[in-house]
Amino acid sequence: MTRDEPAPHPCVIATIGLHGSGSTWAFNVARELVGRAGGGAPVSGYADALGELPPGAEDATVWRVLKSHHGSAGMDRWLEDVGARYLLTLRDPRDAALSMRGRFGIGLGDAVRIVFNDCRRLHGLMARREHFLLRYESGFFRDAGTVAAVAAWLGVDAAEAEAIALRYTPEATRAFAAGIAALPADRIGDRGAGGGRFDRLTNIHDVHIGDMRSGKWRDLPEGVQAEMTGIFREYLEVFGYGAGGAPSVGSR
Repeated sequence: MTRDEPAPHPCVIATIGLHGSGSTWAFNVARELVGRAGGGAPVSGYADALGELPPGAEDATVWRVLKSHHGSAGMDRWLEDVGARYLLTLRDPRDAALSMRGRFGIGLGDAVRIVFNDCRRLHGLMARREHFLLRYESGFFRDAGTVAAVAAWLGVDAAEAEAIALRYTPEATRAFAAGIAALPADRIGDRGAGGGRFDRLTNIHDVHIGDMRSGKWRDLPEGVQAEMTGIFREYLEVFGYGAGGAPSVGSR
C-alpha cells in the first residue's frame, strides 16, 4: 500500500480492481465508512464511462464512491480532474479469469480478455497515482483491521469497523446474494443477455461469491496454464506474482 495524507472532506473515492479481486468489498466498505462520516449515504454507483456516472457525481460538496473495472480514457481523466482517491484491489489474474468463468458462465477466452483489460488499467493507475492497495490472497475481506486501515487512510472514524467487516464477510455476502430477488424492484438490476440480477446499491450480484480459492489456475491442463501465464506474464511480474503465482509483496 502507498499511503498519502488524509483526504479532504468530501472527495471522490474510486474503487477499482480486477474482476473477482474483492473490489465490491472495497466499494461497500468505503461507501459505509464515508456515509457515517458525512451523516448520510454518499453518491455511489458503478461507472466505467462518464455517461454511467450516477446522479450527483459532479457535486463536489458530497462524498462520492465509484466502482469500476476496465474504465475508459474519459473516466480516468475525470477522476484525475476531481482529485479522486484510489482504493485498488488485486488478484492473480489467472485466478481472476477462472473466477469470472465459473460465476458468470462465460468462456475462458472471454474471461481472460476482460481481466487482461482490467490489468492494463490497474497497472497504469498503480504506476501513476497514490493509492491504497488490497491483495485478494491476503484475505483482507475477512479482516476488521483492514476496514480500520481504510478508515484511517480516508481520515474518517473507524468506530464501526467491526460491524462493517461482519456485514461484508464472504458468508454474509453469499447470503445477501441469494436473496437479491426479494429486494425492492428499484434495487434490482438485470445483467442483460447473460441473465442474472444484481443489487444496484451494493453492486452485489446473485453469483457474487465463488469458491474463493487461490492458485486454482494450477488445476488447468499444463498447456492452458502455460498459455495463460504467457498472456499475463507482464502483469504477473509487475503485480508481484511471478510465473508461479506467489505474491512477493503484502497486501497493505
